[in-house]
Amino acid sequence: MAIIIDGYNLMNVTRFAVGRRDKRRFDEARNEMLRFLSEHLSAVGETDVAVVFDSDVKKRLPSQQELFGLRVYFARDYPTADDLIEELIAECKQPSNLIVVSSDHRIQVFAQRKRAMPIDSDVWFDCLLEAVHDANQSRVQPQQTDDVDNDEPLFENPFPDGYGEDLG
Repeated sequence: MAIIIDGYNLMNVTRFAVGRRDKRRFDEARNEMLRFLSEHLSAVGETDVAVVFDSDVKKRLPSQQELFGLRVYFARDYPTADDLIEELIAECKQPSNLIVVSSDHRIQVFAQRKRAMPIDSDVWFDCLLEAVHDANQSRVQPQQTDDVDNDEPLFENPFPDGYGEDLG
């Protein structure tokens, strides 16, 4: 499935930005979140991911770039990131295979109208963490086919030791 993420919306509900209000520390928080998303999304097999941020033209951020394997958009030529997100949703050829991560009501309504699947940022983030945990658990714990220890015989011999040896 393809995923479009409202970047600053997710950043705020996941608390990556807490205590990082100056420009340099806020940029670090954004990159930390992108790195985190890249690692965790790839762990569950999600590779078609776009993260969209509002852009302050003064920052001279590119309109689009790939960071940590994610397509990252800065809405330089749009009034808000919401406008760019709506454009990306509208351009999607298979919106029924699109997840839109945002707690913004405007984005959710637009996504529903286009037949995409909107989900609140905090709910999606919790689902991502759970999916990664489950994926890690399945890799760590070998699957056992039954409760029998392989060193133990499947059944206990009801005969005394040595019984039947003379038949051999």
